[in-house]
Amino acid sequence: MPQGPYIPYQLNPSPLFRGDYATGGVLGYMGGGAWVGSGSQFSVPGIGRFNTASLGWQKQFSDRLQLQLMADALKMNTAHFTGQSFGLSGQLIYQAADRLYFRTFGGVGLGDFRMRPTYGFGGAVGLGVTERFGIELGAQSYYNTLTSRWEVLPVVAPYYKFDKMKLQIDVGPILLEVIRGAIQKSRGESSRPGPTIMPDVPGFRH
Repeated sequence: MPQGPYIPYQLNPSPLFRGDYATGGVLGYMGGGAWVGSGSQFSVPGIGRFNTASLGWQKQFSDRLQLQLMADALKMNTAHFTGQSFGLSGQLIYQAADRLYFRTFGGVGLGDFRMRPTYGFGGAVGLGVTERFGIELGAQSYYNTLTSRWEVLPVVAPYYKFDKMKLQIDVGPILLEVIRGAIQKSRGESSRPGPTIMPDVPGFRH
């Protein structure tokens, strides 16, 4: 369970990142679950400044089953663009064993970054190779606003657990495009202009 709220702290002492901060923690308890929140501001030199905020509720039904619900917001300010996005998401996690879990998730995003609502849902299974390293495999479906149809992408997300955080990257969409390109090349077909990678569904990740 996350710790209590802490005072926002300076992320980088350099004057170039003046004002950047991060904070988060448990806000309170209700209905047998915990309200959690976080907020941050970070700057990218030469691009602009990003502000994030999130509010979530998570409940542990048993030692193995957990529900997480999240609302989050992102605002970006640059010299040429200012916009914001908002997201609602949820996921249900079942810890079948110490190194095996199942996860179902879904979410919707709104805002200037996506001209129309973006919907997504899916499921995955997590396998721990060691105490710290593992991989998550599954599939996710999302609504492509450019083609106005639902599309499916694989989830291939290796992860590494540090003492206080978990680093995870989903390379499934990239692998799919690599495989497609190899098949097209073997058939003598022209390659696509470039890969189309689904934006992350906002919310918690296990």
